Amino acid sequence: MSSLAFRTRHAIGLDAGKKSSPRQGGSLVELVVSMAVILVGVLAFSRALTESLALGARNRETALATAAAQGVVEQLYAADITRVFALYNDDPDDDPDGTGSAPGASFVAAGLEPRAQDGGKQGRILFPVVAGNPAELREDLVDSKLRTPLDLDLDGAVDGGDHSANYRLLPVLVRVAWQDGTAQRELEVATILGAR
Repeated sequence: MSSLAFRTRHAIGLDAGKKSSPRQGGSLVELVVSMAVILVGVLAFSRALTESLALGARNRETALATAAAQGVVEQLYAADITRVFALYNDDPDDDPDGTGSAPGASFVAAGLEPRAQDGGKQGRILFPVVAGNPAELREDLVDSKLRTPLDLDLDGAVDGGDHSANYRLLPVLVRVAWQDGTAQRELEVATILGAR
């Protein structure tokens, strides 16, 4: 049989009963390996895409929290410093324009999901006060975030008295806390307001 006839018979499948060549078996292994490599590549790409989308959402939330905190800090700087503590602390009884008339210590940060324990408001304004007595401004409270103890009335001494009526410096911590899926996140901005 000539080589042309053999090639033709082989091409149209007339030699079907004969053993397959090692090359034909090798192509099946190559196909399986190729499919595995493609599958690994697709899985890696889909994971990277998912992580990229999640990172984009986290970045958007962080930007919203930052904008909310900066907005509150700007409000504090714009207000008369002698009224800031009474306007933004947790005690409605010392509000300058009557009980319950001030904004208080909580605020809403639009676009962020509040945590269950925060009563629907993502933001808090914190001052150096002792727990349970939100109307008493203290110089001697130790808090590294508020940078206290600090001489709030600028008399040259740090004492344990109430300085809500005579402070000239006012440490403030603005905290935005929110729910991010199953995680809780927060952002804090600290500043010290000074009498002008």
